[in-house]
Amino acid sequence: MKGYIVLESGEQFEGEWHGTKDAEGEIVFFTGMTGYQEVISDPSFKGQIIVFTYPLIGNYGINPHDFESDGPKAEGVIVAETESNPSHCEMTEAFMPYLNEHNIPLLTGVDTRAIVKRIRKHGDMRAVLTTNPDKVKVKQTKELEHKSVVPSVSRKEKKVVNERGEHHIALLDFGCKQAIIDALVQKGSKVTILPYNTSKKEIDAINPDGILLSNGPGNPKQLQEVLSDIKQLAETYPTLGICLGHQLLALAFGADTKKLVFGHRGANQPL
Repeated sequence: MKGYIVLESGEQFEGEWHGTKDAEGEIVFFTGMTGYQEVISDPSFKGQIIVFTYPLIGNYGINPHDFESDGPKAEGVIVAETESNPSHCEMTEAFMPYLNEHNIPLLTGVDTRAIVKRIRKHGDMRAVLTTNPDKVKVKQTKELEHKSVVPSVSRKEKKVVNERGEHHIALLDFGCKQAIIDALVQKGSKVTILPYNTSKKEIDAINPDGILLSNGPGNPKQLQEVLSDIKQLAETYPTLGICLGHQLLALAFGADTKKLVFGHRGANQPL
């Protein structure tokens, strides 16, 4: 079946449709040659349709170990080609069936280079993945300004990892990647993972040695309600912010943030 990606600019690109429902989101691109499993399960991609620039995706399948969360978070996926017969000693299934199981639409056989050129020229845009482009009207919004997506990916309850760790880190979960938690545990830390809106009073009660503000999706300016507590936490404890967490730290201390034209999403970005 034919499928289409309809951009906010009005342009359409045709490909082969694999899915059961339309998807709408912010269209972005990822430049890494590997890591597709980590990308689709990274909560930072919530609300986004991902264009993979590497021409062949799925050649080593899906395995149980490389997820960054409890399942896929992307709204949709676009690739030039996907491998239907992957090979890897740890794989449990192929890329396409995995997306189908989780109702994530996939478009293959697309001119991904042309789409990326449009994104680089116009910036991240809203887009719709669909089989019926004539009935689609893409919302004219350049980013997820009017929708806070962090509550949908943040942990709802406290969880403690590595109870006997030497140092105690309170991790505020704005959409945390599992790799961050694993790195802290490997360094010998006890990690208490908390909902993104946990109050300073509640954090004081667990007496951490430091605070980590995690990565996450969306516009940091949609989280004004947590900035006061973040400022107080950073003035009380050693505090590190990653990605969205870093931006929230900046906002809490009076700095400003603005959106990059098309973002840096990849494993090969120059420093």
